[in-house]
Amino acid sequence: MAKNGMWISSTSSLLHGVQTINKIDNQKFPFVLNRIVQFLQSPTEAGRPFTADEEEKLISTLEGIENADDLQSVLETSTFIFSQAIYHLTKPAVLQKDLMSVLQMTVEKAEAFATVWTNCAKCLVDKIRQKSIQPVQLENVNWMLNVTGSCSTKGIVNEPRAVIELQLKDESSAGGTGGTSNIVMDLNHKQLCALYDTLETIQTALDNLR
Repeated sequence: MAKNGMWISSTSSLLHGVQTINKIDNQKFPFVLNRIVQFLQSPTEAGRPFTADEEEKLISTLEGIENADDLQSVLETSTFIFSQAIYHLTKPAVLQKDLMSVLQMTVEKAEAFATVWTNCAKCLVDKIRQKSIQPVQLENVNWMLNVTGSCSTKGIVNEPRAVIELQLKDESSAGGTGGTSNIVMDLNHKQLCALYDTLETIQTALDNLR
């Protein structure tokens, strides 16, 4: 899970985008954010959250947006912020605080981001997971216990091990039928505990988004 300031960094392009965002009418900005979230959940064929006609209307009606470059900067900056929040599973309170402290975003705009993120975080994370940043999906898990013998100064020592088989499905395979493959892990007690601790950390991060 992202710590304060660890999920996003200040860059010249982000700061420029935030400067433009700060000028937009506080009442109309949530509409822009919600459309971006909808786009992230269900990308359009055009590859952008607004149609060309809608973009022209936004340029003429949104205070602080003077031209197409301004609008593009706002859309790209906002999309990047949500994408980073999704990737790092950023908490809404951390997101709001860091947008103000790291990117100099106004309180009102940072609150708008946090509100939309609070309402949509779980759906966004689930959707991204379903679309998968990685097209390979886990289909099933099989496991068994095994005991192996190893030599030591005390003779043969039996070591219990866990054999875990991950059955994977690749949605990007030719024909879209989903090719399959297996990964087998042979873990001793220490390795199994390390894997469990990592999974617990991931589960806690997901639970905090609910």
